[in-house]
Amino acid sequence: MADSKSTPPQDTEDTQTQFEFLKKFKRFNPLEPSLSILGFFLVTLLFISCFSYLDYQTVISGIRSRGFALLGLHGSSSLPSSTGNVRPGFLDEGCVACDVFDGNWVWDESYPLYESQNCSFMDGGFRCSENGRPDSIFTKWRWQPRDCNLPRFDAGKMLEKLRNRRLVFVGDSIGRNQWESLLCMLSSAIPNKTSIYEVNGNPIKKHSGFLVFKFEDFNCTVEYYRAPFLVFQGRPPAGAPAK
Repeated sequence: MADSKSTPPQDTEDTQTQFEFLKKFKRFNPLEPSLSILGFFLVTLLFISCFSYLDYQTVISGIRSRGFALLGLHGSSSLPSSTGNVRPGFLDEGCVACDVFDGNWVWDESYPLYESQNCSFMDGGFRCSENGRPDSIFTKWRWQPRDCNLPRFDAGKMLEKLRNRRLVFVGDSIGRNQWESLLCMLSSAIPNKTSIYEVNGNPIKKHSGFLVFKFEDFNCTVEYYRAPFLVFQGRPPAGAPAK
């Protein structure tokens, strides 16, 4: 009788297994896997961000070094002069012979001289960064003559030179780009930007005829006249040969 009432061994093992499962289920915290996954995700994201930043710096450095090597450019203003001596300033008394066209483009971290976002005297079509250009590397170059140093642009000094005078640009869109760039550089020395205005009230986006901007404090004008041709465009006189 005792043997018939005893619990079979298999049933006992099944009961213990179910009991252990219930104990483990009670101790189970559903947040633990989530926290582990979140931690792994954050560590992975941090690693990728660091790698991307270092890779970006490497790419930029590579672009600079390859550009210097391929184009014969130099990464600093320490370009050796043809005489081997220290270069004089272009406007110094000791600078007797300097060919400003003989030199190289050098990298200068102090450039650019102005930011297009801070200049209102620029047509929308010439605003590279605002129109989607992602880099500003092209603004960091300046021209370095081999045998002399060009003075850094000083807007205040140039405005004094232009006092009571006119400065005129005549040309196509390239000349207009240079004209607008000079407007931006000169305006950086004027705190009151309202004292700079187009004398006829025309907007900077006008692309026909001419534009005349006056710097009232210096009684000077910086003007642009559109002339895409070297000569006036016209028709041949009547009776002229076809060729």
